[in-house]
Amino acid sequence: MRAVVAGVGLEFQTGESGFSRFVRDSFHQAIVPKDALERLGGVDLKVEVEFMREGASETRSRIKEITSDNPIILGDSIFRGDNSVLYSYGPYFIQVRRENSRVEVKVIFRMTKRFRIARSLKTDELYEHYLELMRRSIQFPIFQILEHRGFTLLHASATKGPDSAVLFMGLNGSGKTSSALALTPEMNLISDNFVLFDGRNIIGFPEMIRIPQDSPLAHDAERHRAVAFGRIHIRNDLAMEEMKSIPGICIVCQKGPSSRWEPIDKSEAIRYLEATDRFLQEGHLYSYLTFFDEGSYARMYPDCPYFLATLGEIHESRKMIRQEVGELLGLRL
Repeated sequence: MRAVVAGVGLEFQTGESGFSRFVRDSFHQAIVPKDALERLGGVDLKVEVEFMREGASETRSRIKEITSDNPIILGDSIFRGDNSVLYSYGPYFIQVRRENSRVEVKVIFRMTKRFRIARSLKTDELYEHYLELMRRSIQFPIFQILEHRGFTLLHASATKGPDSAVLFMGLNGSGKTSSALALTPEMNLISDNFVLFDGRNIIGFPEMIRIPQDSPLAHDAERHRAVAFGRIHIRNDLAMEEMKSIPGICIVCQKGPSSRWEPIDKSEAIRYLEATDRFLQEGHLYSYLTFFDEGSYARMYPDCPYFLATLGEIHESRKMIRQEVGELLGLRL
């Protein structure tokens, strides 16, 4: 598979057909032919993922081969070589190597007996492994490359209207996705978890949309792809150019006994969002890539009105979100 994500050329390969489909469904808007990738600047990130049986002699031999390239032990799960870092924890065995501006990631996923059972039965646990593996081996390196290029990664759900986008931010479980879904179908859901910000535009990061199981969209059985961590994953069918927009409103979400809407200062919102980021520790800044970095990034946040949305009962919250956003953006919702 070859894809271009916000200018990052990705080449990905694996022999695991189920994982390959999962990744292709996530990045399908960004997939390009080989000749197009070469025209657009070539490969910036090459990722190879091998699924190998835990404890097998072939697996031990392959791990020994990679380990020899990273002889410096930084700790129980992290090692270094001349131009590489190796992360080994649980079933994940990930080496990242950088040569000039090109990044190469080699992964061995050690298949436990439990994983093999989950794969044969196609249980939720299988897709949870796929999601974690995709995040660690593909998305995190892309995030790092993009932040080196001046983008900021925001943990947010986002919808796009005719002229601008609405961002919903906050902790997991605060109601970001449900609030974003309240603006559909009049607005398009472009991302439910990560967006990129270049100082002017926000760009939905290509991955499957993860919706709560009680969402109306959950009943569209033909679009279901997987269930992981209690959420249904469906393909985002927007084209990449449809996932880019100028931010119009940023909304910080929290839950409470009743629904309430109030403006807040941008500085206050940023303090909360940065605390949220540190608490969640979901992104690449808290991964093995920390040991393979060159310094801190200059973080940017949209320069637009910020609001605090306290979400009460679901129907009351939905009505409030639609009314307030519609009035602010001049949309009939």
